[in-house]
Amino acid sequence: MVFIPFKDYRQLYKTTIFPIINAQWFVYIIISSFFIKSNYENSLRFKWQITVTIAVLIIWAYFTFISFEYFVGGSIIFSTIFYLSFLFFLINKKISSKVFEKRKVIKNINISKETEKSIEQLISYMVSEKPYKNPDLKLADVAQNLDISSHELSKLINENLQISFTEFINKYRVEEAKLLITTKSNYTIEGIGNISGFNSKSAFYKAFKIHTGTTPSKYESKISSLL
Repeated sequence: MVFIPFKDYRQLYKTTIFPIINAQWFVYIIISSFFIKSNYENSLRFKWQITVTIAVLIIWAYFTFISFEYFVGGSIIFSTIFYLSFLFFLINKKISSKVFEKRKVIKNINISKETEKSIEQLISYMVSEKPYKNPDLKLADVAQNLDISSHELSKLINENLQISFTEFINKYRVEEAKLLITTKSNYTIEGIGNISGFNSKSAFYKAFKIHTGTTPSKYESKISSLL
């Protein structure tokens, strides 16, 4: 706009510059649609991203195929879509919190080499021994195997990983359940929950939805449709 002012090169903008911009815009829309697949675990966010992509595609189509004299219509369409989306989330605050996940603010923590080593030992123990598969697993059990006190382990997880012991264990249990579902095991959904370390169906469904945004059954259906 500085070197090729619109008012002096209207025809050039109509025939060359705008088509180039629209072509680039369309490429971005296509590329972004592939990234939506990475959020299929959260069904609500997945649907929201598809909706946004379609909305952007509608705006792109208007600017691409409508006569230059009616460009103002694109702004009207954009405003309509934007305010409808705004009102939807304003009315559904709970849904909004699920789509736009609030991330915990993690303070800058200077982790000592000793603490870093303890975290590595903890993770190594979780991966190799899989103690989380025990539904009665307690903080003291893990602390004993790592040869530290329960207080030290609790502090290690809370201060450095920013989560509680229960959340920490449930993350591993959910990942185990996801692995079993993905590998098409012969277990029922409830059986997968038990094998992963959950002591009840309700606890399994609750933790699974917290960490993935969907239920085990829906997650299984989506995995099956992708394979």
